[in-house]
Amino acid sequence: MEKEADFNYRVYIVGIYSRNDKMSVKYSFSFFCLGLILLLCMALPVFAVDEYVIGPEDELEIVFWQVPEQNQTVTVRQDGKITLSIIGEIQAAGQTAKNLAEKIERDVSLYDKRISQATVTVIEYNSQKVFIAGQIGNPGKMTFEVIPDVWTIIKEAGGATDLGDLTRVSIIKSTEGGGEVITVNVLEAIATGTIDNLPKIVSGNTIEIPRAAGGVPGRQLASDFIERKNLFYIYGEVISPGNKSFEGEMDILDALGTAGGFTADADLNKVKIISKNASGTTVLHANLNDYKINGQAKRILIKREDTIVIGQKGRSFISWENLRDLAAVTTSIVTLYLLVDRNSDSNR
Repeated sequence: MEKEADFNYRVYIVGIYSRNDKMSVKYSFSFFCLGLILLLCMALPVFAVDEYVIGPEDELEIVFWQVPEQNQTVTVRQDGKITLSIIGEIQAAGQTAKNLAEKIERDVSLYDKRISQATVTVIEYNSQKVFIAGQIGNPGKMTFEVIPDVWTIIKEAGGATDLGDLTRVSIIKSTEGGGEVITVNVLEAIATGTIDNLPKIVSGNTIEIPRAAGGVPGRQLASDFIERKNLFYIYGEVISPGNKSFEGEMDILDALGTAGGFTADADLNKVKIISKNASGTTVLHANLNDYKINGQAKRILIKREDTIVIGQKGRSFISWENLRDLAAVTTSIVTLYLLVDRNSDSNR
């Protein structure tokens, strides 16, 4: 009877699914997938944000709160090891502070039953070091928990001196075969907001700021450079063409506003935005009627040193403007003819 009941139960379940419509099957499958995802999420370990990895020359503070007389401050040797008074040598380099603390707890508790907890704190991140030289406020070695970008390092080192040239900053990378020198224009990266595109600084790199050529003060050089870069240009059918000040985030309509708007002859279907980049220039053809007629939501942003050209409408030959221009030319020709004729009569 039990086997028969079990069989009937399974047939009954199958019968339900055979009678359900496609929508019910779809929802059932969706709930099944959702449940499977939740189970997987609970089964997977939770990964934390990357923790600092201890390296040679780092200074560590080891604390045993139950037996404070055993607390120590140690420096990681070049071989990656530290020496503790209770257990002797232990490998520290290549481990996080948490992992090292757990290992110390296990080893120390074998010798001293009173100790069941230890904490490890990195008090000096000497393994993550960068050297900075040249025309800088505070040259020498700098250490970081996480090495920042080149401009942040320069600022934290006191900034460039009055004679420092930020357009020719050298990044010296140590390699097994010697060294690689990369020259970067930090000033341009600041002006264009592309600091993140500069080479990544890693431990052991040297940053050198050279002396400005020709004795030009670096402060003046920076001011001139940034002022020159903080512009965009707009030409064609606008009220006030020319170079304009770039004011933070701007789109094409903001740019038109600074130029007094467009003229009656402006063809809003023929707008070009010319941008500079590392490989040359790019030209974007824009249709500003999308803003006026279609209500286009996407903004057309411009960048420093972009050039905007507003095209002119094509005019037919019988337009009022052409007739006016033709009348002016005809009048000039007739006037010239009368003057020549009068001079001829007076000479006879």
